[in-house]
Amino acid sequence: MQLPEGSQNWADLARLGRYFLDLVEDPSWVQRRVTVIDFVDLQRARRSVSMTISGPELLRRARKHQISIANGIFIPLELMPKGLLVDFSIRDGNGAAIPLVTSSRDSVAAQALILACAEKSGIDPMEFSSTAIDKVYNIAHSFPTDDIVQAVSSGINNDSLKKLWGIQTGQSSSALQVETWDRAFGDPKFRQFMATFTLQFMPIVFVTSGSLDTDFILKTSITDSEPVLGQRSIKERLAIDGVLIQYTATNSGLAQREHIRLNAPEGTFATEPIVTQGLSGTEEASGTLRPSNSIHQMTTRSAATLYLNSESSDVYNLYLELRPTTRSFLIPSFISVASAMLILTLGVILHASDGRLNNIATATSGSTVALLLIIPSLVSAYFAQPGEHEVRASLLAVPRFVVGMSAFFTTMATVPIFVNMSGRVIALTWLTASIVCVLTLIYLIVVRHNINKAIREVDLISGLTVESQTFELED
Repeated sequence: MQLPEGSQNWADLARLGRYFLDLVEDPSWVQRRVTVIDFVDLQRARRSVSMTISGPELLRRARKHQISIANGIFIPLELMPKGLLVDFSIRDGNGAAIPLVTSSRDSVAAQALILACAEKSGIDPMEFSSTAIDKVYNIAHSFPTDDIVQAVSSGINNDSLKKLWGIQTGQSSSALQVETWDRAFGDPKFRQFMATFTLQFMPIVFVTSGSLDTDFILKTSITDSEPVLGQRSIKERLAIDGVLIQYTATNSGLAQREHIRLNAPEGTFATEPIVTQGLSGTEEASGTLRPSNSIHQMTTRSAATLYLNSESSDVYNLYLELRPTTRSFLIPSFISVASAMLILTLGVILHASDGRLNNIATATSGSTVALLLIIPSLVSAYFAQPGEHEVRASLLAVPRFVVGMSAFFTTMATVPIFVNMSGRVIALTWLTASIVCVLTLIYLIVVRHNINKAIREVDLISGLTVESQTFELED
């Protein structure tokens, strides 16, 4: 099997185009696809995919379209946004690296597939001029401009798309070419593939004939760069509510069975996921799935797993609510703030009863009291743990700031002691710091209550069977 480079004519692409169109439209040759998403930091997600592929089925498809299998065959892996591949690797079941074909060959495969789609809709690709065929190749090979990305994503009319793509159908074009393009764009499948290969490309690998006698495994991994956390409400920033973390699965449905696992970052736990369908996410995380598609889900604290069985390729937006684990933060925070509050409150009460704070700055116990106030404040400096995951650090940013502010007020309460101010000033300073500590404690209690409630809910969900968690969104 040969996959040439550079734009080709239809006579040389016919069998190749029909073969790739068959593989893309009917991906049942991929028996199972398992995708694992690990969030590296606030801007990157690591996607690891394992595909179980039927070698005999690939051989059947190749023979069906009269593709030579003497040395092996080319197969498409998935669809990816056009751009630089960051930390991308492909390996077989034994861990041996497999190279990708060049971008020029990828574009030839896309060109052949689009022309085969036109043929399937009743248009003879020979009616396209060589310039038109080259245009299809150039669209698949080139990076789209921002205007084209926006236009394709918004689904504007055919004439506007043709103009953006530079497809000439005006007076300078022959009547046959105008009619051919119009008929082609009248087919939804043709428009879909044109739009798809404008924004995405199809990584292709070569599989030797010796691997096609039985089922085999291919493994890919890539680091996707996209914001992990979006805009957050006040409650989400305060860690009172969970935060939705989004991942767009663009290749769901390209297998008989699809498993997608979203791992909660270290130091966080997951709650029930939300799934929507569409080219882009929505703030409300609402959408519809075709009635024929059912999704099974299983949620534990560490991850949410989705089991899909789709009839065609779809884009799913996966939303996973995350909350930070807080035991290592809230318990020492609570002890630190409560200790400072007790000392401050006791001092204010004693001063109100017998003026105890009037001479505290000159008394031998003054420095001891100051240290008792400062030490709990210093403890809060260790709440940010070295090597902590960025997502957890972001979720705990406001709670840590609140605890830090209480530590600041507690530390400032020692200043009047060192500068020998009057007992009245010391008492007012301590009262202010004590009120801040009380408010901080109330806030920490609310955060802990909501997180414990979420833990109980997810533990209840994870105790259910997968079948009992099946849901289906209808049109």
